[in-house]
Amino acid sequence: MYPTRSTCTYEFNGLPRDRIQIRFTHFMLSYSGGRCEEAYDCTGQDSVWIYVDKTNRNANAKAFCGCKLPPQYMSDSPWMKVRFIAQSLQQDPTVTGFSFQYSFRTACYFKFFQSYANKGMFTSPNYPGIYPSTKCIYEFKGHIQHRLNVTLSNFDVGYGSCEDEVEKSDYVAYSNFRDAADKGSKRLCGKMRSTHTLISDGAYFRIEFVTNEVYQGRGFKGRYEFFRGKEN
Repeated sequence: MYPTRSTCTYEFNGLPRDRIQIRFTHFMLSYSGGRCEEAYDCTGQDSVWIYVDKTNRNANAKAFCGCKLPPQYMSDSPWMKVRFIAQSLQQDPTVTGFSFQYSFRTACYFKFFQSYANKGMFTSPNYPGIYPSTKCIYEFKGHIQHRLNVTLSNFDVGYGSCEDEVEKSDYVAYSNFRDAADKGSKRLCGKMRSTHTLISDGAYFRIEFVTNEVYQGRGFKGRYEFFRGKEN
């Protein structure tokens, strides 16, 4: 139970290359607008605001209320602020507030080895929330005579032409080589209703997720699985 008519601010300042990521582990705020699991309008409600822009303008912040756990969030700079605003007039013993974990990250880099797991999941930063301006690398390394199957779903990355350097769309690229582009691959961007499947030529595969400040989307969810097969 938290006090009424109160405001708490949590401000995070990292080193120049740092990015701040927060993950809520509990969320239960007083909500009078209907079912708390379906809260969508936080006007006049107890709420948590996440700021990633130092101007502190509400137009550039995201508000959460009710009792549905917010998605993970990652900043696109070494700064982030979380503000809790309690506007309720009476305390409710069933309303327990919120808790979250935070971490400072210097790079968006993920490695997946078949020796640890034959299959699994991965996502864009903050999924299913809004992804930040960033560059993420996902590297996959399988056993000899094994290949990789990757399925991307709920894809919402950039817009327009993925290859157009003028539009500078966010995109996902992939390659069978560690330090070089794959001439046979094409960038992926836009919104896809269906899943998109990628199959590696050999035991190594790399996915790059590149974004900027022009467009913000939900990103993607990925599943991967190594399978026995000869290299192409």
